[in-house]
Amino acid sequence: MRLFCLIIYWFPLYVYAQDSEKRYELLLPESKVRWHGENAGGMGGHDGTLQLASGKLVTKGTDLLKGDFVLDMTTIRNTDQKDEKSQRDLEAHLKNADFFEVDKYPNAFFSITKALPLHDPLKPNQYMITGFLGIKGITNSITFPATITTTRTAAKATAVITIDRTKWNVTFQSKTIFSAIKNGALADEIKLTLDLAFIAR
Repeated sequence: MRLFCLIIYWFPLYVYAQDSEKRYELLLPESKVRWHGENAGGMGGHDGTLQLASGKLVTKGTDLLKGDFVLDMTTIRNTDQKDEKSQRDLEAHLKNADFFEVDKYPNAFFSITKALPLHDPLKPNQYMITGFLGIKGITNSITFPATITTTRTAAKATAVITIDRTKWNVTFQSKTIFSAIKNGALADEIKLTLDLAFIAR
């Protein structure tokens, strides 16, 4: 009888714990965003990094509910060029009005609107993420696969995202926008590789 009463007493607490929301806060020093852009035709290109300003994930039980992130666009860095002047010149160009106009738009953001678990035994912890990406004051919906693992105390998220920069009015040397370009055309696609770490709060 005593054991039965204990089970009845603890069961609601267990259900509450399973159904309650849990928040994970981004660990900025341990989280990385890398970018890659190519010339049109895939010949050559540049690599770099971008820092996040903040971020969080919210889960309920084992399900991812929502999340949002802020990217500090003023931290755009180039990593592939060895010459420091070339690095600084490219970074300055990426920050000016030809590209991300960071003086006017210092932050970009991403907000998760849907996280669909794939339930693939060969790809555990895989989700199809949909959300709004805002760059230069323009917001578009994007969808991409991500791997997200959570424990009681921490979480980790990895993803590779490819976006068409012209949808956010980043059109410099775009062959799609400026079809008459003969030389120096740049690919419209930018690849972002995310490796994010979180701590439970």
